[in-house]
Amino acid sequence: MDLSDRKSKILKAIIEDYISTAEPIGSRTISKRIDLKLSSATIRNEMADLEEMGYLVQPHTSSGRIPSDLGYRFYVNELLKKYSFNVNQLEQIRKAFSVKLLQLDSIVREAGNLLARSNGRYISLVTMPESESLSIRRMGLMYMDAHTFLAILVKSDSMVHNKVIYTQIEVTEESVNLLSQVLNTKLAGLHLDEITPESLTEIATYLGESAPILIPVVEFLKEVLTPKEGAPVYYSGTTNILSQPEYTDVHKAKELIDFLENNQDLQKLIPDRSSKNENISVSIGRENKAKALKDCSTITITYKAGKNATGKIGIIGPTRMDYANVLQSLEGISLHINTLLGQLYQMDGSEEVVKNKPKKRPVRRLE
Repeated sequence: MDLSDRKSKILKAIIEDYISTAEPIGSRTISKRIDLKLSSATIRNEMADLEEMGYLVQPHTSSGRIPSDLGYRFYVNELLKKYSFNVNQLEQIRKAFSVKLLQLDSIVREAGNLLARSNGRYISLVTMPESESLSIRRMGLMYMDAHTFLAILVKSDSMVHNKVIYTQIEVTEESVNLLSQVLNTKLAGLHLDEITPESLTEIATYLGESAPILIPVVEFLKEVLTPKEGAPVYYSGTTNILSQPEYTDVHKAKELIDFLENNQDLQKLIPDRSSKNENISVSIGRENKAKALKDCSTITITYKAGKNATGKIGIIGPTRMDYANVLQSLEGISLHINTLLGQLYQMDGSEEVVKNKPKKRPVRRLE
């Protein structure tokens, strides 16, 4: 619904004052704003119209108004000007990431922690990057004893998985090293559906009597490379919510925190409501799927890990959150995650593996 320029300015002023004070806003408070230059009577009439249209709510008969979910939605979609980076805030982000973080999960988790610290009143969330199609970048096996070896797999999304494998048959260090070499030669760059029975048969034939140790390794590959439904969500700063007037009721705050800690699927928590920027999703109040988030706003932004994997980083807070500051923080942090992960992927050659991966690798014998 289109609003007049005057109604838009009044609604924007009410929302920004309420974000700052958490108190219902009256016409007299808004009339004191220099940029409006409107009488209390004019503002009072416009506020009554905005309430009738569903953009404002009057919690008590004698009180001022507060924004509704629809009011916040209009503010986010129409009124919020393009947020600009604060130089000091960007410098803070740079310093926080100046420590050389070598592991992808360290970078992503540190981003969530930084977001929670820089927006100290809200909860941050972050998901690890996922790709719709994962392949094997490198694989290694390490001999431990006659019935045990360690399998280590590096996927195309730069994630590292390992598993201790126990076998009933005896294995030698030579046979484990041989299998490690064969797997890297035959399977590097392949997706799970490209690992054919023929290629596995050839590997087994090459191993001879040690072939049975291939079986648990293949099970490990299936377990790691099979796409999972929904990315796990990691939260930081959950106690920050206790500083907000909306959560002075400890039971209400505990209900929200318990809910978040027991719900790890982002897609079940937050609907995909994209703004004009397709990388940003904003859900306000009852737009959220979960009952525990009906008094909250959730804002997420997509970050990239190389060319093929993406993750989400975001904020959960009261609907009366500082949208401009949160969007600014998210944009700045996601920009640095993209840069760091891009450098990490380029440094370890993961992009080249994906780029040069053959469509279909013919089975060949090892010489």
